Amino acid sequence: METINLGKSDGLEPAEVHESGTGITAPYNAPSLGEPPWFVYRIEPRSATVVANVEPGGATRFRF
Repeated sequence: METINLGKSDGLEPAEVHESGTGITAPYNAPSLGEPPWFVYRIEPRSATVVANVEPGGATRFRF
């Protein structure tokens, strides 16, 4: 995993790569998140569809 820097702009301590190398850990978390390490997933969208719900309506597809 690459080095990450999460939370620093919020004044929180940055997250760090877990010693196992399979996830991240930080001194803060949501109570329902469970114990670390937390896994990071990368989503790379190829397209998005936007639908207008008012007149004249319509849809547009964006491809990245």
